[in-house]
Amino acid sequence: MDYKEYFLKARANYPFESPTEESFYNNPVRLLQVQDIFSAGYLKNCNNISLQVKRDFDKLEDDPKNSENGLIVHPNIFKFKEELEAICGELVPYLEKTHYGCYLFVDKVYIYRTVEIEDRTSSYIWHYDNNPDEIVKNIIYLSEVNESNSPFEYLQNTDGNGVIFHGTRKGPSSWGSAPNGSRVNKEVKKLIQEQNYSSCKVAGSIGTTTTFCSNSAHRANPRIDNSLVRDVLNIRVKPTMEKEAKYVDEAWTTSYEYTGVVTIDPTDRGPYRG
Repeated sequence: MDYKEYFLKARANYPFESPTEESFYNNPVRLLQVQDIFSAGYLKNCNNISLQVKRDFDKLEDDPKNSENGLIVHPNIFKFKEELEAICGELVPYLEKTHYGCYLFVDKVYIYRTVEIEDRTSSYIWHYDNNPDEIVKNIIYLSEVNESNSPFEYLQNTDGNGVIFHGTRKGPSSWGSAPNGSRVNKEVKKLIQEQNYSSCKVAGSIGTTTTFCSNSAHRANPRIDNSLVRDVLNIRVKPTMEKEAKYVDEAWTTSYEYTGVVTIDPTDRGPYRG
């Protein structure tokens, strides 16, 4: 069973009113109105993580050996287990009801800081993740972010919707590497020049949340003002058939210790060990 088939089965198993399947695929990038959607506790927990992460990263940033591909990554996401459970306890049910129309669990949590770079590489190049289209990431800013300190950027069409580059990993029937490592600088440039597509950079305060299909064309941006940091919490969700007692759990939620590739079988909690 491929991811789309599993997603549709999970939707059919969901006991509540669901958004349309078309709305999920046709609107793959959404900037959430956090203050209107979530409780004050959501921002409080974002701020709690922000303070602790800043102290940790300030120490790590002093040593260049701690950065790779333009990022410093946090080695222990479960240091923030209580805050993560609280944040996901609001974010994930919202995504279930308004975006997916099925139950979800959190398979990945990344916490990182963007650092000074000389040339765009890795996530700083226009790309898509080449996971199934049903995999969604949620970027939550843990710092104030503006044009000068590495805003998240995504491609949008003339309707203002994100743009999906359909990958080569769909499930057991189709699983392969993407052309050019799923880097799409030339393709994005062509869409902007020939079809009037445009890019959107997301600025905002701590707690600003952007949810996006991981196959949407996106990139990070270099820090222009290196006196300003950008720390980020990135939460990835996957469909599941049954409601979980906890969305984040050490039994199935991992970070940088494993690859970001999802499991081939959508019913497998992972992590992917291919």
